[in-house]
Amino acid sequence: MGKLDRQMMELRHLRDSAKALLREDVAFLKGDSGGRPVAPRLMETASDKVRDVAGRSAQLAGDHKLKIGTGIAIAAGAFVAWIFRARIEQAFDQLLDYFNDDDHDDGTDLDDEALESSESNTAPTE
Repeated sequence: MGKLDRQMMELRHLRDSAKALLREDVAFLKGDSGGRPVAPRLMETASDKVRDVAGRSAQLAGDHKLKIGTGIAIAAGAFVAWIFRARIEQAFDQLLDYFNDDDHDDGTDLDDEALESSESNTAPTE
């Protein structure tokens, strides 16, 4: 047997194996259906999966109430900050302007004249 003949035999064997596997799967699906159409079976399977996921989610939420509550609170805070971001930015700008402005009198800043006059009043006389 030549190389091509052997390769052809291997490919036929693979094809026949795949065909047999497909026929078995189709026969299994037909036998499992009980004469019902595909759409109701798919809906039933999907609803079962959704119920399983919902049950697991409820159990997980019950086990981790504090973490979920904290996450919701952080998300709500971020949402509120996002909504009022323009006002928050404006408030910070005003606050920065206040601290960068030299005209406000909070008792801690002394202008040059006040500093000179205080130095001249406390200077020792000779």
